Amino acid sequence: MTKDSFKRDILTLIVVSIVIGSLLAGLVSLSANSYFSKTLASLVGDYGEYDIIIQSREEMKTIPPPTSKKLLMKFSQERG
Repeated sequence: MTKDSFKRDILTLIVVSIVIGSLLAGLVSLSANSYFSKTLASLVGDYGEYDIIIQSREEMKTIPPPTSKKLLMKFSQERG
């Protein structure tokens, strides 16, 4: 009788641990999502605020503005 009780206790402990761990992981992921979405909104603005956002590497600073404009026009034409 005690072996069955012990096995049941172990099984219950495992199930409860999985449920609590899942709830905790979900809570952490929701809070991280909330934090990073606010951070992203403060960096690039709210949805629909800007038509386009251009991100470039440090090496792109040496490209003269007319060349950058040509690249943007080409991208614009490719996108329709």
